[in-house]
Amino acid sequence: MRAPDWVAQGGTPRLRVAVREEARAQLRQLAGGGGDDDAAGRPRFFGGAPEQLEAALVQLLQADPRSVYRKHKCAGQEYRVRLDGLEARCAFADGEDAVDVLAVAAAESETTCMSEEEDG
Repeated sequence: MRAPDWVAQGGTPRLRVAVREEARAQLRQLAGGGGDDDAAGRPRFFGGAPEQLEAALVQLLQADPRSVYRKHKCAGQEYRVRLDGLEARCAFADGEDAVDVLAVAAAESETTCMSEEEDG
């Protein structure tokens, strides 16, 4: 079976991901060791494994999960992504293949919230 060159070469280019120290500390605290296993905001799958959670977040962002619409129409705006019950606030650099993780917090809920514009 033959595959196109771009598939054989590994697909689309990966973005450079930088996790700010504050975001890394937040991620480690939320995924962290010790404490109550049922603590609110603790990741379900990566609880107790902050290094693995950070690696999963980096891999997710390297693949650029934004839709085509978000890439073009919402360029320069903050982007939020959820992973394992956490929400990461990110900034994609315009015209560059890079993204910064600005902050990490427990996700409010499992549903998507409406923006202020949609809310009324």
